[in-house]
Amino acid sequence: MTTTLTTPLWNLFYHDIMNKLGAAKLSFELALMTESQPMELENTLNGMENIVKTYDRFMRDEDDVPLMSLQQIIDEVKKMLGETTVEIKYQEKAKMEFNSLFIAIFYNLVTNSLKHSGLPPNDLIITIEVEKGKITFTDNGQGFGEGTKVFVGGPGHALMIIRKISNLLNFTIRASNSPEGGARFSIRFM
Repeated sequence: MTTTLTTPLWNLFYHDIMNKLGAAKLSFELALMTESQPMELENTLNGMENIVKTYDRFMRDEDDVPLMSLQQIIDEVKKMLGETTVEIKYQEKAKMEFNSLFIAIFYNLVTNSLKHSGLPPNDLIITIEVEKGKITFTDNGQGFGEGTKVFVGGPGHALMIIRKISNLLNFTIRASNSPEGGARFSIRFM
């Protein structure tokens, strides 16, 4: 894979692993404080293992990166989430195949919704609509606050990396509030 794409992928991989390690550490510390079993630790470690396996595929030769259906992408994202349950609905108005790098992009959009929607995972609904040349990713959370800068460092670090990947893979990504409430990400292919 070219160095141009490898660097942002590594940054995204690092971000995802560090988040999972932080969750594992917190689960372990909580278990020590309460003298109980770290219940979320196994789930977190399984999710981390799936992230490593997914990114390992990306870091191999570019010719080995397969095209996948939206259902396959969603299935891979669910594996990476481990036991975390979130409802993902999708509607394909046009059939598209995606470079498997979209697993990383969709995973980060889902985890961003999980972190920032203001909803418990069981109440979060993510809707993905595929039209010719466009994907719309919407959640039912609280949306973006006034003046929020979405694709910059800080809490939106993964989104900043996704923006860099989008430039390299020849698509644009924009963030807005959905009229129904919640965050909306629009991906357009050039």
